[in-house]
Amino acid sequence: MLYEQLEMLVAIVEEGSMNRAADRLHITQPTLSRAIKKLEERFGTAFFERRGKHLVLTPAGRRAYQTAVEVVGAVRRLTDELVAMETPTRGPLTLGAGLTTLQHVLPPLLAPFTRQYPEIDVNVKTGRAHEMVMALENGEVDLAFIAADQFHHPYLEALPLETESIILAVPAHHPLAHAPSPLSVSALDGQPFLLFSPGTYYRDFLDRIFSESGVRPHIRLEVDSFTTLKKMVEAGLGVTFLPESYVQDDVAAGRIVAVPVQELASVRFVTYLLSPPYLQRGTARLFRQFTREYYALR
Repeated sequence: MLYEQLEMLVAIVEEGSMNRAADRLHITQPTLSRAIKKLEERFGTAFFERRGKHLVLTPAGRRAYQTAVEVVGAVRRLTDELVAMETPTRGPLTLGAGLTTLQHVLPPLLAPFTRQYPEIDVNVKTGRAHEMVMALENGEVDLAFIAADQFHHPYLEALPLETESIILAVPAHHPLAHAPSPLSVSALDGQPFLLFSPGTYYRDFLDRIFSESGVRPHIRLEVDSFTTLKKMVEAGLGVTFLPESYVQDDVAAGRIVAVPVQELASVRFVTYLLSPPYLQRGTARLFRQFTREYYALR
């Protein structure tokens, strides 16, 4: 009964009148008035005072309204979560993804998923891969996508989705575009490199490759998007390492040349779907299974 009274208080404040609040709640105005009067008696203070035709919150009413908003919001979120647990085809689903994964992986995956499950409300949080892992650890997202050559975590499960070969992307008219291949990383010493920004799994991976080859790259630019890196390469600003599938269209169109590199011949970069071992939301369990089946059919 207390929750219903708090919900009524919120409705009155938001609607600005007893009549509109009663219509919103599908009850009569006298019923609403009696409920608010009982709520005021419960706490021993008035929440409203009349000024002409208008209801104005008292100081106690303002404080009660603030708490009522929090309580009503918390109950509604709990209701959504419980519905999602019991009815996985309805309710919220929050995914985490880096910008590149968001552009490359999610569109072809979410399109059939949302068609099949239109009552699932999908939200996506973006950030760097390390940030997405933290968001998953903190319960801010249900599932997260990252790309890395390897991934280990004490309790997060990593489902490998697709594997990529890494190549050197150079402008179409670059001297390396016609060099004997495969090249060695050491032969790239002094080349102007365009790289992902530090603090990403992909940059960590490239830094290891450079270190193992004894190369200190001449870094011209650092960005956070594979798409931007491709545009920079195409414009002749430098060279970069990219997953091969990301440049297939550009190679076919003659905008970029993909050059094999010896040290990367056996390296495989993997897109992972990360999840805690026990998924609370039914929508998250459903999405993980859908993703597993989607990639199994490709």
